[in-house]
Amino acid sequence: MDWDMSYFANNQEPFNLSEIYGILLLPDIGLDTNPDEIFGQWRRFSGLMFNSNPVKDMLQSYFKDFHKYISYRIIFTDIIEGTVNWSDVTFEDACIYMKKFADELQRQQNNTSTVAINEEFEHFQAEILQNSLCDEPLKLMSIFQSMLKREQDILKLAVNSQLSHMQLPNNNNNIRDDFVQNMRKAYAQLSQIENSTYDTSNKVDILENEFKALCQFFTDDDTSLQYNWPDQGCPPQAYQKEELTNRRICLEQNIQAAADYHQSFLCNEIHTLLNNFLLVLRNWQANQSLVTIGSHSRKSLELRELEKCCKRITKVLISCMQQVVKLQQMAVDQVKDQVQCSTQQYEALICEVARSAFVIEKHPPQVLLLHKIFKSRLRHLAASELKDIANVRFITTANLIDRHTVSAISEQINITPSGNMINNQAESSFSTTSDSILVEMENMRLVSSKHAVVEGERIADEKQCIVFHAEIFLKCPSMVQYNVQAKVLSSPVVVISHVKQEADANATIFWDNAFSEQQQRTPFEVTRSVQLYDLLFHLDQLWIEELRKIGASKKKNINQSHDIRGLDDDAKRFLAMKLIGKSAGSLNPFSAVNWNMFQKDKIVPMEVKKNFSFWNYFYKIMKLVTCPLICNYWNAGIVMGFIDKATSERLLEQYTSGTFLLRFSQTVLGGLVITFRTENDEGGVKVVHYAPDTVKDFKQCSLADILKKLPHLRFLYPDLKKDDVFGQYYSEPSRSPHSMRYIPKPIFKEA
Repeated sequence: MDWDMSYFANNQEPFNLSEIYGILLLPDIGLDTNPDEIFGQWRRFSGLMFNSNPVKDMLQSYFKDFHKYISYRIIFTDIIEGTVNWSDVTFEDACIYMKKFADELQRQQNNTSTVAINEEFEHFQAEILQNSLCDEPLKLMSIFQSMLKREQDILKLAVNSQLSHMQLPNNNNNIRDDFVQNMRKAYAQLSQIENSTYDTSNKVDILENEFKALCQFFTDDDTSLQYNWPDQGCPPQAYQKEELTNRRICLEQNIQAAADYHQSFLCNEIHTLLNNFLLVLRNWQANQSLVTIGSHSRKSLELRELEKCCKRITKVLISCMQQVVKLQQMAVDQVKDQVQCSTQQYEALICEVARSAFVIEKHPPQVLLLHKIFKSRLRHLAASELKDIANVRFITTANLIDRHTVSAISEQINITPSGNMINNQAESSFSTTSDSILVEMENMRLVSSKHAVVEGERIADEKQCIVFHAEIFLKCPSMVQYNVQAKVLSSPVVVISHVKQEADANATIFWDNAFSEQQQRTPFEVTRSVQLYDLLFHLDQLWIEELRKIGASKKKNINQSHDIRGLDDDAKRFLAMKLIGKSAGSLNPFSAVNWNMFQKDKIVPMEVKKNFSFWNYFYKIMKLVTCPLICNYWNAGIVMGFIDKATSERLLEQYTSGTFLLRFSQTVLGGLVITFRTENDEGGVKVVHYAPDTVKDFKQCSLADILKKLPHLRFLYPDLKKDDVFGQYYSEPSRSPHSMRYIPKPIFKEA
């Protein structure tokens, strides 16, 4: 493409134009023109792009308003941030900068090793440099000025948001803020109800004692006094009869007041409290899917808080039930119906607690391989407080069900499973250490599954779940018995019959965990399109969580001296380019990414004719990095990782012979490539790429030992001595036979 530079041909043109138009200045829009503030601004700003943060809406607005100029903001970064004096830009200055922009575009076109000139550049050159903005150079500068100002505003807001977030009051830093706030509200309401219940209980006990004291003086008839004075030989006097009658009237009035207080206040308050608590509990249950992708890792702490609160609510409920039973025994005809109504309300609430407080503490694996043993653990948050009125030893049954059965699970007692599972029953037990009722489901095994795959989907796309069903028998203080059906659903699972389906199944599970509307959704429905920045955020969380699991495993000998290394901004941009298929200058973090782009569409490397989906590429790399043989190198920053072949060659060309780096292969799934600089036969620079090594190769020989056997590799990029970096990972040399004072014997073969 030929560039028309005639507009900038005359070096005196800017001066002549300034004489015609006069000295024009950019408007003052409050831009911080401090060079230290502007220099490197795009690097700081772009760091916000692929992270979940409180300035998401402002970022989205920025990319919407300046979408035509983002590529050129990146290309002209050095000029905009390092050359322009934004404190005083005149019309003459603007014309000079326009010439620099044109030169930069020409250089970009001629330099094939950088971003290629595409249709956007042609559009920019045609509509901006040649047409409208050539007559108004200040207009382009004004656009860049506005972009800089908006970037500064967003950066300041992001910093302030981070500071305010750090200063949020929190009594327990190990619990998420939203959970803490909800639990604080529940505890505050619960404390008030506990105080009211305690006071009412004392008053009911006083009424009960008064009732027992007066019973000996009255017959079944409400008005007649019984002549019964065992300790005295004479009948009661008139004033004594009047006193007893007044006491009885006062007793009946107090009973009426207590019944009114339970029905009009305590019942309603406890009902509201229980609803609020169950809402927090359901949110906690729904968010457990995020645990697997690392977005939420305070599960055990929150579960203990939920159990503590649930036990206190149950204790209050049982106390209220005991109170109304006492009132019912003392009640006269005019309040019996009222007390009976309160009794029924409390019993309905206690049944709801018995039904809803049955939760999954440890979910089964979300990718289930047929005939592979798995386990799960359940907990009843209130059973230890229900032990006086309920059977705390109950049988729990697990069954696999499909999405159609899930839709009607609340109305069904007899569940039709979609698979055959063995060892799927267990009895609850009391744990003295945690003071809890647990159900340990161990050695479960799925031996068959009925698939109902929708047209266009694969087996690995079908989601099912496991329902845990228990019958809990309650015998309330009123002697009424209830048979409570407690059912709880696991997180969605995908059933596979072969390990080759594991990657595709994990894609389905990841997408569902990250992007499903966890509350009140039609079973297993999930959005098919998400924003790029949101996807990259969750991939980073998954990456960190998988590395954390390796570090937490006692069976793995993992060096814990290094912090877990997630996906940095460069890695996210690299993955974004793989996913979107655009250059770094054209990336928009708010671009839409659909399910097909993520899992089904193929990304085709240029070097070979193999193809695979983005998820398969990412998943295999994640499996490589989370392998105990490689994770230490990644966490220590030894593996550069997400860098393409051309960029690695460009980096190494600038360093001495024998400098090497480690990058992920783009052609072999889960492969690690050693790329190094050497010299060709003519003494020129040459960059060589060794064949990729996979986990299978590293099991035969570790990465450090492979590098040790390659003496021509001397420096890890940029200039770290190989032995200084990898020396701690070298294997110890095996002892020779002579070191053990043995003499090797000759081997004889028979003729």
